[in-house]
Amino acid sequence: MPSTKAPLLFLLLLTNLLVSCALPPEPQVALYEPSRTPYAIYAPSQWDRKGLEAQPRLAAYRDRLPPDVSYTPGTTSWQEVSHEVPGALTIAVSRQDSPGTLLQALASELDLGEPLGRSMWEQTQRIYREDERAIGVILQWGFYDDAIQGQDYRVWMRQNGQGWYVERMETRYHCGRGIGENGLCI
Repeated sequence: MPSTKAPLLFLLLLTNLLVSCALPPEPQVALYEPSRTPYAIYAPSQWDRKGLEAQPRLAAYRDRLPPDVSYTPGTTSWQEVSHEVPGALTIAVSRQDSPGTLLQALASELDLGEPLGRSMWEQTQRIYREDERAIGVILQWGFYDDAIQGQDYRVWMRQNGQGWYVERMETRYHCGRGIGENGLCI
């Protein structure tokens, strides 16, 4: 008597194969509406001082605003940070091999990546280097705040016989609704 299990097993395998080859379902989240202008035109120049601090997302944000808004988004001036540079990254202690590892260590010490994916969309790091000096930036963008769209850190670094260390650190803000007379985001 022939076995009926073989045709059933074949049918089951064929069904699984066809189901697994089906197209994925449509995404259940709203997709981002692209701006009218390609993002590439906002890209900063690379490997020069001018492109180091450029925040192309602010220009793209301005272009997406309706023409009749009563405010002008802007960026505050650079200001010294209000907190100390972590002691492990100062001249007396730091032994970082490169400005890149120093900038990453600083971001980690200050816990700058903590809000990433929760209240901040992205964080970018860039470094411009000249001999024993370097300037690094940490650009943060996409805050869940209509007043403050982003915050940047500018880090002045120097190399000595023991390694790289932080000389000073500054910050600025990208203001979604403009800058007040006091120099802060509205």
